Amino acid sequence: MLGQKVISYIGFARRKKAFFIGNQLEEKIVKNQIYLLVILPSCSKHREEHYQRLLRSEAIVILDEDIEPNTLGLKKPICAFGISDINLAGAIKSTLLDTKTERRKKDEQR
Repeated sequence: MLGQKVISYIGFARRKKAFFIGNQLEEKIVKNQIYLLVILPSCSKHREEHYQRLLRSEAIVILDEDIEPNTLGLKKPICAFGISDINLAGAIKSTLLDTKTERRKKDEQR
């Protein structure tokens, strides 16, 4: 589950119109306007490879667990989303990576 901090950042991105999914996400990636791409486990391998070919690898974060659509205020499930605001992208990425690191440390302690 995503932390409340990440969900808040995503909410800010949505209000700022810097949150993209689906065809709009593809268009923004092609135009190099996406600073962070978050790929969910529900994304197919083919789609994931497609995104990785289009975008530089340091801008991609792959999550370990899916996100409920209603958590993000969406009606349908998604496989990836992009953030076009550089500051929000940095904040979301660092928070997600910190969360991943904390989970790994907890798993290693077990």
